[in-house]
Amino acid sequence: MKPPYKISWLLTCISMLVLIFWSLQTNYTSNLFENLLAYFTGKSYHMLAFVLTVLPIYAFGVSVIITYYKFQSEKTVEGASKDSVENTEFKEPNKISSYEEKALIRLNELIEAKFYKQSDLKAEELASKLKVHRHHLNDIMKLAGYKNFTDMLNFLRIQESCNLLDTDDLVTIKMVSYEVGYNTVKHFISQFQKYKGSTPSVYKNKR
Repeated sequence: MKPPYKISWLLTCISMLVLIFWSLQTNYTSNLFENLLAYFTGKSYHMLAFVLTVLPIYAFGVSVIITYYKFQSEKTVEGASKDSVENTEFKEPNKISSYEEKALIRLNELIEAKFYKQSDLKAEELASKLKVHRHHLNDIMKLAGYKNFTDMLNFLRIQESCNLLDTDDLVTIKMVSYEVGYNTVKHFISQFQKYKGSTPSVYKNKR
């Protein structure tokens, strides 16, 4: 609520208090009601006239105060809801920063260049290529759909090995393992089985 409205409500409340105080100190209004009652009924109802004078004033004053606080409460709830919506939009989970977006673009370019075939590739080196901090690398991997750096490396290498096994009948398991970046055939076979559910030899014979 703006300050002018606060002042007007405050003045209204003060006026009501003054009016109530005045009604308690004077019998003019109550005499008016008493005379009217006496005119229509032929009897004097001094106490009833006093109640009819003071009670409406009290009721109106209370209603004004209740209305004011109710309005203030609604404004507070409305403001809190607005802040909540704004904060929710600001923290939208699916929205990525320009920093992350650029890193993902660079990652796609590296994948197209088949960087994962480099046998001695380290996480620090990839982070440097993506121009991100080492501690943020796994966040970028998750945005790209991988669990972490190691998962991405093995997944891409196994996919590449499948392409080689599918397109070249003369290629050997050992040749494929070194070609895609593994230093030992044993490690290649274990990772292939983990991602494909079978050994490279079984996969090659089934195609």
